Amino acid sequence: MVFVSERALTSKCQNSEATFETPLHFFYSTNVISLILNMVDIDKKARPALAFAFAVQIQKKRKKASQSIAVRTAAAVNARATPHIKVKMSEEGVTQDVKKPRSALGVRHAQCVMLFFALVLAFAMRVNMSMAIVAMTDKTKEDSFGWSMQTQSVILSSFFWGYVVLQIPAGELAARYGGMLLITACIAINSAVSLLIPIGSHYGGWQLVCACRVVQGLSQGFLYPSMHNLIGKWVPLEEKSRLGTLIYAGGQFGTALQLMASGFLAEYWGWPAIFYVNGTLGAVWTVIYVFLGADSPQASRMISAEERLYIQTSLGHVGVQKKLKTPWKKIWTSLSFISLIVVHCGQNWGFWTLMTEIPSYMSQVLGVDIKANGLMSALPYLAMYLCSFPLGFMSDYILKKKWLSITACRKLSNSIGLFGPAVALVGLSYVPAGNITLAVALLTVVVGLNAGHYTGFLIVHIDMAPNFAGTLMGITNCLANGISIIAPLAAGAILKDETDPNEWRKVFYVSSAIYIAANVFFIIFGTSERQEWNEPLEDSKVAPNGWGYRHQQCVILFLCLTTCYSMRACMGVSLVAMTTSSTTRATIYNHTNLTSDNASDYKVNGILSALLLTYPYPIFKWNKKTQDAILASFFWGYMVLQVPAGQLAHRVGARRLLAAALFVNALVSFCLPWAAYYGGWAWVAVFRIKQGLSQACIMPGMHTLLGKWTPLRERSRLTAWVHGGHALGPVLGLPVTGFIASSSVGWPGVFRFYGVLAALVGALIWYLTADTPAKHPNISYSEKEYIENDIGSSDDSQKAMSVPWRKILSHRGMYAIVAAHIAQAWGQLILYGELPDFMDKVMGVNIKANGMLTALPFLVMWFTNFFFSWAADKLIVKKILSVTHTRKLATSVGSLSAAIGLIVLAFVPKKLVIVESVLVVLVGLKVATHAGVYVNNIDISPNFSGTLMSISNFISNLCASLAPIVNAFILTDVTSEYLWRKVFFVTAGIYFVSNLVYLIFGTAERAEWNDPPQKKNTTNVEECNPMLDTAGK
Repeated sequence: MVFVSERALTSKCQNSEATFETPLHFFYSTNVISLILNMVDIDKKARPALAFAFAVQIQKKRKKASQSIAVRTAAAVNARATPHIKVKMSEEGVTQDVKKPRSALGVRHAQCVMLFFALVLAFAMRVNMSMAIVAMTDKTKEDSFGWSMQTQSVILSSFFWGYVVLQIPAGELAARYGGMLLITACIAINSAVSLLIPIGSHYGGWQLVCACRVVQGLSQGFLYPSMHNLIGKWVPLEEKSRLGTLIYAGGQFGTALQLMASGFLAEYWGWPAIFYVNGTLGAVWTVIYVFLGADSPQASRMISAEERLYIQTSLGHVGVQKKLKTPWKKIWTSLSFISLIVVHCGQNWGFWTLMTEIPSYMSQVLGVDIKANGLMSALPYLAMYLCSFPLGFMSDYILKKKWLSITACRKLSNSIGLFGPAVALVGLSYVPAGNITLAVALLTVVVGLNAGHYTGFLIVHIDMAPNFAGTLMGITNCLANGISIIAPLAAGAILKDETDPNEWRKVFYVSSAIYIAANVFFIIFGTSERQEWNEPLEDSKVAPNGWGYRHQQCVILFLCLTTCYSMRACMGVSLVAMTTSSTTRATIYNHTNLTSDNASDYKVNGILSALLLTYPYPIFKWNKKTQDAILASFFWGYMVLQVPAGQLAHRVGARRLLAAALFVNALVSFCLPWAAYYGGWAWVAVFRIKQGLSQACIMPGMHTLLGKWTPLRERSRLTAWVHGGHALGPVLGLPVTGFIASSSVGWPGVFRFYGVLAALVGALIWYLTADTPAKHPNISYSEKEYIENDIGSSDDSQKAMSVPWRKILSHRGMYAIVAAHIAQAWGQLILYGELPDFMDKVMGVNIKANGMLTALPFLVMWFTNFFFSWAADKLIVKKILSVTHTRKLATSVGSLSAAIGLIVLAFVPKKLVIVESVLVVLVGLKVATHAGVYVNNIDISPNFSGTLMSISNFISNLCASLAPIVNAFILTDVTSEYLWRKVFFVTAGIYFVSNLVYLIFGTAERAEWNDPPQKKNTTNVEECNPMLDTAGK
């Protein structure tokens, strides 16, 4: 029974010029009925029933026509309609009783069979390498390849290098071009490449084999999104569980079939036969599907009208379907969807570890020959194929009996699919060597129970958002198969000796732990409830919710902050290049450089050499204290103009102030190499002071623009995006500085590059930004009204307000912000300025790798920035915590994790991997303060947040400017781990104390002095009465 939708037909008729005095005129107007029927893309025999349904809907709304006329008309329509469509009337509306076609098998079943074999072939070609590589590396054969275990793992994982790339785009491409085209191309390309692999392995070695597997992975990236697209169009709701299970079980059937057949093929005809057979069968399938396949029932030339209408009516695809816009932001901020990503990644780790390593385990540990290896390796996947059917029927039966909710039922199935294999893997790790029967039995249990995920998380994509199930599947499959790349590589790294059962035990332990952790996360956060973003609101206003000029302003501000922090951070790495010893210098430049205190021994050879445009470049003998003085000099200028810059932004406009700051930075940076050569370190310090003076205008100017351009409901997200430049600046600046300094342009090229970049960003600010929405020449009226109404204040009111200095300086929340800000500025300077020196002098990392390794933690910081800002908003919106407690929690997470991380860093072994891991965690958690103390000034006083930021920024950077000087006195020997430990202890202590002050005195309550006293209303009420009196008009 399907309810007849009136909306699509009504929207069609609204555009027609036909009008009716009463619904009865509609019933008997054959011209209008014909008009409606011609506009609807349905079968001609079904048009009378739908036309009648539309008419009755109007009749019930207007309550005009008599019920008897409607009943008699319904009888007449049913007499003319097809036998499987009957119209019924009820209080809920008009419905159609759609009967299932009388034929037991139809074209939809043929399509499902073809899709089943597509998955069989795709998975066969996906796993054939895991069996073939055993024969290809068999040392008893003369023509075998001498590939190591790690090389084999690289080959096995190379498929996924390509597979993950096209997952997300494939969903959109399938919606645009149809699933048939993409899935045909997938199997055709896989077949052609499979035929080429035997030849390529002999002429191109393992490298060409990897390339072929990457191409196969790229083409199979279309597989699942296209499959979802076709199932969504061909399979009726009443048959989706059975036909869907039939199709998706093809993956396991193909795996089992390939593993069984590969042993025989390799034994009798050699391992190349494995690829030739797969390629040939794939080519045959492609030819058949070109003639039998179709994108949808509407596009099929063989389907009957009866079956086509049955499918369309069941899926609600009658009439013109409106294309929905993918709600990317809401998808990525859904915790339920995140749980799908986690559990999908856990499933793929365990599954593909077993898929790729089981043949080697059978051969190396159990001593099974290649022929029996294929049979025994296939048995678990055959069990998984057979288990998928009873588990699917069990799930449907539980839901039919309403024993469990949909969510609980999915979690139960998923727990069977992941907890079961986890327990069995632990048992498998203790199987005695040589006990083949027990090992195969446990492997069969492991993989067979894993079929539970088919009716577990895999269906939750459809439960949560059926309209976007293909997109959700593309995303989770993309990320999960990225894990599939890592899993075989991790197994190869663990298995130093593939014949050692103890090392295989470690592989099974890791997989078991990941299975359990992923499923626990899904049990806690997963849900099958329909998400609100599955059905977007109709007729929503595009300007407020779509991309607008407010987003453009924030992107430009993000580029501005990224550039400024790159220029700020580059000096630490540049100084390493400017003061490098002669031995390392020869390695970097491959030529001779002259070294002195101020480069007085450097001999100029022509105009280009005088301008430092060609090598050799001067190298300076600046000690650690001199270098720290240069690093600190930036902040000597930076702190001076903080407070005045806030007033300048309001007086001359933030746009002019920011553009001028960028242009000054560009000029100073471009000229700094000449200052270093002709004036020594003192002139470098002077130029850095000038850069600090100009960059002092950045934060107040940016906060002024954010206050004018970011609506209250979007402020947290847009502000977090802009402040992400704090993290991304060093991420880009540190490695770029390292690459440029080690190139032929040398360290002078670093400053010239940033000079040009700053000038370009300054030009963007000058030409594309505006001080307020009202001053922007291209902004739409709706967006301008949206911003101004949402902010709730006009420019005039902001200019008229005087800064309440005394009340600001006496507010306890202001002191809490300053205390927390001091710690952040101090720690930031240590990480930006001192970290490159630590990596160079203590860890012995060369200048090129120094920039890359120093930047890695800040790349993580940029990504975690979005998570913490989203989490803070959720805590406030859901009223889990108050605004004050949320800010304190976020600041504590950032400050305390940084302090603990520095203490850990002081005691970790002198190993690059461990030190880098600690830094990644430290900096990744430190960014939580962006949702804490950095937003706190807006909570206290939105009208004066720029002033509050300038005050706290001034005081914090005044204190932070002492950090390099303090470190210079501590680090009398820059290669001493003990002295670096003191530096980390001092910084950790500052973090702890400042966070304690913030917890005691911090608040997010709106200050009473935020809003000026309201002026008394002296308007004469009687004078307004004539304006209000509209009676008689």
